[in-house]
Amino acid sequence: MKRAFLFGLGTFLILSALWSLLQFSALSAVLALILMPISVPVIRAAQRAPSNRSRLHAVVGWILGFLAVGICEFAVLGGAVFVSSLSSAQNVKVVPTTPVTYNIFPPVEYDHDYEGDLTIKMVDSIAELYAVCKINNPSLLACSSHNAKSCLIIMVKDEVMRKNGYSTGLLFRHERGHCNGWGADHAGQRPLLVGSPYWAPPDQRVSLPPEWEQEAMTIRAKNQQR
Repeated sequence: MKRAFLFGLGTFLILSALWSLLQFSALSAVLALILMPISVPVIRAAQRAPSNRSRLHAVVGWILGFLAVGICEFAVLGGAVFVSSLSSAQNVKVVPTTPVTYNIFPPVEYDHDYEGDLTIKMVDSIAELYAVCKINNPSLLACSSHNAKSCLIIMVKDEVMRKNGYSTGLLFRHERGHCNGWGADHAGQRPLLVGSPYWAPPDQRVSLPPEWEQEAMTIRAKNQQR
């Protein structure tokens, strides 16, 4: 049985070395370099060992030689691979997801300057916007129309947009995307993320001094009386 046991052990060492080489890792390569030289004297010792007493002894001895050390080796190798996997998992950085406010921006290929004659018209109320856009949409804040050479963007004034959670800057980029050929189905629409620099709190926005706005309103009123 000794002869069969050594042949089983040698066979296992050779197969383990070949399997290790197929794993393409530094740890497996080192293991293969250790197992291959060990298998040579084991096979030679098996060749010098006395013949097996019977075929049954040969089969049982070979199985014992193949499995006994193999179980121990696979346990060690499996433990090493498991530890390596844990180490790799600890180095993986988890990328936190950022909450989405709403989808508003066109796809990147449409989110650029409009190369044509662009007109931007502002209206004071949603009712006026419905009148000039002729779009039946309860959330309407802007609309646009374009041809081969020009584009017209119509938006309600910023104060009204802010009350609805938007801004003229955001809606301009949206409608400019349509000017650049973005379809009405809004395919590929991109989100405004929470904390985005494209939306600032009221106390961080640039604003005109109240007296300047009052002066402008006075001039407007005089012009309307003429």
